[in-house]
Amino acid sequence: MRDWVRANKIHLYVVGGAIRDSFLGYPVTDLDFTYDGDAIDLARKLVSYMGGQVVVHPRFGTATISLGDVRLDLASCRTETYPSPGKLPLVSQGAIREELLRRDFTVNALAIPLWEDNPEMLDLSNGLADLRDRKIKVLHNNSFIDDPTRLFRAVKYEQRFDFQIDVNTMELMTQSITVGSISELSGDRIRHELDRIFEEPVPPHALGRLSHLGILDAVLPGLIYQPMNNVNVSLPSFNDAELTNQLEYLVSLSLSLSPENKEIFIQRLNMPKDWIKVISDVTAIQAAEYELTTSDIKSSRIYSLLEGVSVIAIIGVMKFSDSTDLIRVLSDYLTRLKTVTISVSGSDVIARGLHPGPNVGLILRELLLYKLDGAIVTLEDELEMLNTILVQEPTGQ
Repeated sequence: MRDWVRANKIHLYVVGGAIRDSFLGYPVTDLDFTYDGDAIDLARKLVSYMGGQVVVHPRFGTATISLGDVRLDLASCRTETYPSPGKLPLVSQGAIREELLRRDFTVNALAIPLWEDNPEMLDLSNGLADLRDRKIKVLHNNSFIDDPTRLFRAVKYEQRFDFQIDVNTMELMTQSITVGSISELSGDRIRHELDRIFEEPVPPHALGRLSHLGILDAVLPGLIYQPMNNVNVSLPSFNDAELTNQLEYLVSLSLSLSPENKEIFIQRLNMPKDWIKVISDVTAIQAAEYELTTSDIKSSRIYSLLEGVSVIAIIGVMKFSDSTDLIRVLSDYLTRLKTVTISVSGSDVIARGLHPGPNVGLILRELLLYKLDGAIVTLEDELEMLNTILVQEPTGQ
């Protein structure tokens, strides 16, 4: 690619995160480029030259090229103006200087011209010095007012790279939080930032910091990060995606909220169905906690209360709840009760004279509940109980 760029004197710069990560010794999989011209047109020419697939975003003058596991993001050099705090910027074509000075942090405001034989780093804001000093620093005083999502990103980078937020930058963050800048953000933009933090190598570090700085409370009063507990519990042999799903961190945020505030949280972030399901399931577990933790509750009742609840929500509560009794019950449900099955099938029920229909499923469920409580153990027990149930259940129904 670079040979083609050099041969055609294409004024293309590699910018931002790729330079930062390479300097710090992190692997680089996503490459950001800025072009002094029409980035969409250039992206199409690059795909014709080297293959891959391109997706264009005309509103922002950007394009994304996918080459196997590598992603190339191309943007025209641009300048941005914010119509009001927290709103998406109005974008117009600019020069590389304006492109770099509009960026969020100095460590991301670096560029290398790819068409030059011996390229020199463009560093207009002392980003290299801040990389060496391990500092997160904004480029101008209105940075967090213009775009409050930078509050989340400052914390994310600080925790990911073990950097420190510059003193002046921290003061600007505090001012932005105090004046309510986050309230100007759409729910989609806040959710996107949280989703990216859930994907971080160690999300608890960033979430704890967001909570400590009052950023979560600025999203919704009372929203905090509930730290992971130290309870040793047995987890079932589900697949890794279920055991380490990023939405378990959504559980940690919702545990401290009342049912009413959970609904407000859902609306505020314009949550998709999978997020809503997790929070609704946390609400269901909390509503059933008193009954679940009574000493004489039957296994069949535990099963009935939890059978519709997602594994993600249950594991999340097990990791973040401070109720050892609840954690014990949830562990027993996942490791034992959820795995119980019966050998009798619908065919066995129908063979005894019951017509196919909903009643067949109800009878099988009744057998399962008996087995959960230990009333039946073997196949012979199941068949005997089935005959007893059918005596009470008229055939042909």
